[in-house]
Formats: sequence, structure tokens, C-alpha cells
Amino acid sequence: MITEQDTKKRILATAFELFSTSSYDRVSVDDIAKKAGISKGGLFHHFGSKYDLGREALFWFAEDQMASLISVDPEKKGPEEQIADFIDLALRIMTGSNQMMRFFFDMYEEAICGEMDVDIWLDFFIRYVDHLEALFEQLNMPDPRMRAMLLLSTVDGFSMYYMLMDRAHEKIDVGALRKELVRMFLGGPIVK
Repeated sequence: MITEQDTKKRILATAFELFSTSSYDRVSVDDIAKKAGISKGGLFHHFGSKYDLGREALFWFAEDQMASLISVDPEKKGPEEQIADFIDLALRIMTGSNQMMRFFFDMYEEAICGEMDVDIWLDFFIRYVDHLEALFEQLNMPDPRMRAMLLLSTVDGFSMYYMLMDRAHEKIDVGALRKELVRMFLGGPIVK
């Protein structure tokens, strides 16, 4: 028996796939409903608008990707390994699909410019800042919250730069970038 939760997950997975391979602006609610095998009304039963669906699809993907990092048994992986895993995941997402990153930036821009759900977006980011801060605290790093925010903003900022470089057919040594991020965030104090 297919539950409402199953249907909602199918809609989210379909929306994420379409938005991250085409474009948020080019994908219609009709496209998503058709590919998910439901009616447009059925889609709107679960989501109030295309924006709500896009935001939920993006957060669903992020939660799915981050779940394994956040629920790590500290006995199996220490904080340094967990931070390095976060960097690896961020680089994998960033280099995996320019369109997926474009989807993230489109949703973020729509939310901020339209002043929609600022508290939801803030809660989303704060959750990851809190997680990274706790890891930096375990390592007795100075200014763990600032270090966590800088790591997230460095990865986000570099995502935009990577998209531009990729479109210009300029290659970036992702291995060297990873090594430098690990050195920067695990290898020494933040310069004030």
C-alpha cells in the first residue's frame, strides 16, 4: 500500500531530479506531476507552491546527504575525520553538477529576494553550523563557531567560483583544493 509519505517522497525525488538537471525556472509543476505519476492537484495537496516544493526538495536532498555525517558514531570517527568527510561531501556535491548548484542558488535567491521563509533557511544553515562548531570544539580549536561559519561560507563561495570556472572550461584541481581546505580548517588557528 502506497502511503501519503511514499507519494511525498516520490514527488520530492522527482522534483529534485528535474530541478537539478534542468533549471528551476524551466521545470513546471506539470512536468514534475507527470514524471511523478500524479495529478497536478495531487502535487498541490502536498506542496502549496512550486517554491515550497523546490525548497523542500533541496532540503530533502541536503538532509539525505548530511544524515550519514551528522549521525556518525564518535567512537568510529573522530572530529577531524568527520570534518574532512564534510569537506569531501561538499566538494562532491559542488563538482558533481553545476545545474544542481544553480538550483540551490536559485532557491536561495528566491527566498532571500522574496523575503520568504528566512527563518526556515536560517534554521537549515544554523543546524550545520552547530554541528561543525561542536566538532571544532572537540578539537579545542579557537573560535569554533566562527571557524564553522567560515568553512560553510568558503565552500558555498567556492561553489559559485567553480561553476564559473567550469563554464569557462578551466579545470580546478579538486584534490589540491581539498588538501588546502583541510589544512586551513584543521591545521591552525584563525588569524584575527
